[in-house]
Amino acid sequence: MTIRTRHQITPEWIASRILVEWSAEDLAFLKSGQYDFGMCARAVRNDYGLWEFDHPLTQHWHMHPEARNIVDGVDHSEDHPDNISMYILGLVKAQL
Repeated sequence: MTIRTRHQITPEWIASRILVEWSAEDLAFLKSGQYDFGMCARAVRNDYGLWEFDHPLTQHWHMHPEARNIVDGVDHSEDHPDNISMYILGLVKAQL
């Protein structure tokens, strides 16, 4: 396994790790589309630390609440942990 420093972590790198680290059953489940996408996204956020204040993919969102894209009470910021995890899962699905 290649060790990365925090500033080298990208969505593509996390997607590549998921393809290696998740079980064949989990990946088949993801590929099938018969799942709660939110549950899979939560696993990505939790397993890869997207809620951590200093995570390079979400740090800006944590540190600059004034820059968030909130519409009708919903945060649509590209660097919100929910949106990053959904993007990562899209990358994974594209590889399956």
